[in-house]
Amino acid sequence: TTQGDTLFPYTTLFRSTGLRVGELLHINRDNIHIDEKCDDDGTERLISYIVTGSKTAAGKNRIVPIHNDIKQFVIDELIEKEKRLIDVSYEWGFNKNIMPMINNMLNTNHTMHDTRVTFASLCQLYKVDVYARKKILGHKLKDITFDIYTTASKNRLWTEVNKIKL
Repeated sequence: TTQGDTLFPYTTLFRSTGLRVGELLHINRDNIHIDEKCDDDGTERLISYIVTGSKTAAGKNRIVPIHNDIKQFVIDELIEKEKRLIDVSYEWGFNKNIMPMINNMLNTNHTMHDTRVTFASLCQLYKVDVYARKKILGHKLKDITFDIYTTASKNRLWTEVNKIKL
């Protein structure tokens, strides 16, 4: 395989979840749920998601759906014996190796934060509900009803993220 083929699942994982790189790198396998039965919106579905979060109160302990197109990659990575989903450090793995390789291959100068921008842009393009988009990204809605009194169903978040064409 080429370097691009090797990196593609990782870059797709980042841009399809909207996770901060530090969040993704520190996910414990106990917080990854694959094909879990869920009917929290009245319709039973098998959904996959990650419980993660950092940085802000709105971002902590949030549900981040796993897009169907990357689910197999997540499953394959779970087979490894390490405790984290991707076993590289931010400094070594991304700043010094992966990002320079990606930027060299694509003749660009991107940062890992750009994947969050890409996720938000894909959400806009594929008309992912703003409420779901902000919940997945861990952003406040700046509305007391939504921020305090409303909980997002896992089914709704999963359905919304799967609108995106990867």
